[in-house]
Amino acid sequence: MIMGENPNEAKFSGRRWQWFPRMWERPLALFAWMGLTARRNFGPFALTVAPVLARHLEDVLAQMGTRLPQGVRTRFAGEMRTLEGAPAQRESRFRLGVVVVFLGLALLKGYAVTRPAFVESVIGAQFPADAVAWIKENHPQGNLFNEYNWGGYLIWALPEYPVAVDGRTDLYGDPVLRRYLDARAARAGWETTLQDWDVRVALLSPGAP
Repeated sequence: MIMGENPNEAKFSGRRWQWFPRMWERPLALFAWMGLTARRNFGPFALTVAPVLARHLEDVLAQMGTRLPQGVRTRFAGEMRTLEGAPAQRESRFRLGVVVVFLGLALLKGYAVTRPAFVESVIGAQFPADAVAWIKENHPQGNLFNEYNWGGYLIWALPEYPVAVDGRTDLYGDPVLRRYLDARAARAGWETTLQDWDVRVALLSPGAP
């Protein structure tokens, strides 16, 4: 909303946000904590923080607007009145065009990253696809001890084999992660950890201890 004390001046007003409940900041704190706990929670945190930032940013812009030179404020006020007077049909078409463009880009991106050839090339370059194929063919007994970065892939590729760890670190807890890191680095007690977890198969990167 654009308001001004006279027709030649305009400034942002925070009145449009009077409906905005302060209770929104409570889930924001929750999602902020979740984002600090695991990076997969950054997306929900970004969606939650956006309206809060918009609410406070408008007040900041209002204060900045009062410090602009008179000529700039006058020109800005005229441009905003022109935009506010634009036909509703033109505005609707513009919004529809934006939605169509972003939807098209999303579909194009989805197609590009889900093509079988692309998926196979990424898997072959970043994950132990050959080792997984060997395990599927020979069916060794026991649980896996795996690289941290391979955990999610192995859950998908070998669902019948429980992994030692994956990217959901907040679900495992610090004691389990400490034992995993000690065993991964071959520190004292690593044999006990592998025995307690019934590990019979290890999938580790070349050069691992």
